[in-house]
Amino acid sequence: MITMDDLFALTKSAANVEDEKRVTLVLDPQISAEEAVRQLVHYFGKEEQKAIKLSLEGQDRGYMLRSDIPFLMTFGTRGVDDSAGASLPGGLSDVTLIKLCCPTAGCPQVLLVTNYDENDPPTCDDHETAMERCK
Repeated sequence: MITMDDLFALTKSAANVEDEKRVTLVLDPQISAEEAVRQLVHYFGKEEQKAIKLSLEGQDRGYMLRSDIPFLMTFGTRGVDDSAGASLPGGLSDVTLIKLCCPTAGCPQVLLVTNYDENDPPTCDDHETAMERCK
């Protein structure tokens, strides 16, 4: 079973990452490491980015590279009939990430969150303006 410490142990510093779009995944402190991995798999499955910055409780935790995702996945062997009566796990379709952008023209900052307070949205690191849902 993977832990958040395992997840963050694979992150890289900004100096070691080509930061194309400056996308940050804001992890909810209530989710498990497995759910965080599901969110990363979901993101990298839809986007061409090579890296994404992780943030937890307002702290930047480093960059996760697309190439490191397989190291976070768990695999196991199964015997004959092990799946009989088993329920299917939740699919990636139930992962909902809200994309927030800086309203300043040309700013590349993007936040991915599972939820946020519309009356108190996160702010852009560069412009200190309230982030908005991307158009």
